[in-house]
Amino acid sequence: LKNKKAEFTQLEKQIENIGNTFNANNEDTLEAQSVQFVITSEINQLIKLHDKLAETTKHNLDIMIPAKANEKRVFEDYNYLKSAIRRGVMVRVLTFSEDPNDEQPSGLGNSRFELRFLPEPAIPFGMHIFDRHDATMAISQKPMPSLWTNNSHIVTLAEAYFENLWNNAQSV
Repeated sequence: LKNKKAEFTQLEKQIENIGNTFNANNEDTLEAQSVQFVITSEINQLIKLHDKLAETTKHNLDIMIPAKANEKRVFEDYNYLKSAIRRGVMVRVLTFSEDPNDEQPSGLGNSRFELRFLPEPAIPFGMHIFDRHDATMAISQKPMPSLWTNNSHIVTLAEAYFENLWNNAQSV
């Protein structure tokens, strides 16, 4: 009986070790599974995704719009921007201006909102970067289909591209 009890105790320890190893591996797998790529093909899904991501954004929201945008249109088409700015999120919008002599918008007089312009061909697709954690980008010249990812490598590439264009853009 003593031998069987010792064997049983040893087996319990082995099972516990296996369980701990399994749990540690399972947590690593769950962490790896949290990196996602989603292609959206409906504009309403993309709008809902932008609304949801903008609600949780705390620091920065960078946007590239591949169409001529003035301040009024930006705030009509992207309703979540006003809310983000009110919460203290820094919003930077990069778009193009067909004519450098166009009347430039004032940026609502808010230091949390910046709008810059590039020549039209410089912005080939739309893109949003939320807190340097999530990014959405059109995968064609049209808004749809669109890719959402939280993959840190892709988000870093998107940030670098945005920053390069931002630094070469004309300030308002």
